[in-house]
Amino acid sequence: MKENNADIYKRKLNSMDEILHQISLMDQVSKEEELLEIIPVLLEALGNYTGAENVYIYEWSSEEHDRYNNTFEWCREGIKERNRTLQQIPVEL
Repeated sequence: MKENNADIYKRKLNSMDEILHQISLMDQVSKEEELLEIIPVLLEALGNYTGAENVYIYEWSSEEHDRYNNTFEWCREGIKERNRTLQQIPVEL
């Protein structure tokens, strides 16, 4: 079923509220475990806001900063995860 403009606006507004909430929580974390709980929720909110199928976070995989590793991934329901295949990605790509 296709979303109408009011539904899209409501989804984006709810997602933006969640994004801002998760970012504010990130500012208050004192343990890495807390951060690891927040990031997937934030990625899902970003995916819902943008209507994306996947949302990723990459980190440098080398000191030369010439490759990335996918460290976090969110996938919409029904979309296959690609985290394991998105490793050692050259910057040129």
